[in-house]
Amino acid sequence: IELGHGVGPFYKTPDESKFLLWLRAFLLREDGRRLWLAQGAPRAWYAPGRVFGVREAATFFGPMSYRVCATEDTITVEIVAPQRRPPAEMLLHLRRPGGAPMRRVTVNSQPHDAFDAANEIVRLIQPMGEITVQAWY
Repeated sequence: IELGHGVGPFYKTPDESKFLLWLRAFLLREDGRRLWLAQGAPRAWYAPGRVFGVREAATFFGPMSYRVCATEDTITVEIVAPQRRPPAEMLLHLRRPGGAPMRRVTVNSQPHDAFDAANEIVRLIQPMGEITVQAWY
């Protein structure tokens, strides 16, 4: 293996780098003034005991991090929102392996009604600082 050279018979460096671009888009994606989190994360990643996320990821809005932890009946997400140019909204995708719908959501321990259980999305308007989202199933 040599830097700049593909490891397969027909692979080129741009082909191999597409994997990283797609992985980033699954975990973190900008769309105008919106920031999508975990939009393409597979359901299996939300199984009880699983943890995933990103740390200090570069975005159009500034660096940001998030960590997703799942238990038997909850999913908890700890977010450090970007500060340089805060997004107008952040859309967080939370899905259970069995497809169970969200029953209730809190943001920083306060009830939060801006969630769509059918589409498995929690909407955060003008997110700032450290945010803890918890969804019950």
